[in-house]
Amino acid sequence: GDHPLFASDIPLQPADYVNVVELDKSKEPKVMLGVVIRKAYEEKEEEEKEEQEKQDKQDKKVEEQKQKVAIDSVRENSPAGKAGLKAGDIILSMDNESVSKVFDVIYHVRQKKAGDTCRIEILRGEEEMPVEVTFFETKGHGKK
Repeated sequence: GDHPLFASDIPLQPADYVNVVELDKSKEPKVMLGVVIRKAYEEKEEEEKEEQEKQDKQDKKVEEQKQKVAIDSVRENSPAGKAGLKAGDIILSMDNESVSKVFDVIYHVRQKKAGDTCRIEILRGEEEMPVEVTFFETKGHGKK
C-alpha cells in the first residue's frame, strides 16, 4: 500500500499552492483594463519626521492623500491602450470615485462587462484629463 507519509503529509504544500492559484484565476474579471498598475506615493518633505512617527502614523497617512495608483505599462490592443492611457499616468478616479489603492482599480474593473465604459480621470505630467475606456472581452493571449 501507500506510505502514510506520502499520502497525507507531502502533497499538502503543492496542493495548497495549486488551490491558491486556481482561486485567483476564477476571480479574474472577464474584461480587463490591460494595464499593469502599482502604488505610487506622493513624497512630501516630512521624511525625517516620518521616521519617528512611522509606527503610529503610517496607517493613517497612507489611507489619506499620499497614496496614488500609477500605470506601469499598457498593453496594446487592450481597452486601456485603445483609450490612449500611457505608462506613467496617475489614475485619479474611475466613474467619479476617487482611486487611491490598486484594489480600487481592480474593484471597478470587476463591476464591468464587455461593452461597458468607464470614465477615468488621469494625471499626465501637470495635466488632468478624462479618458473614456470601453471594455471588451480579451480572449486569451496570442490573438489580436
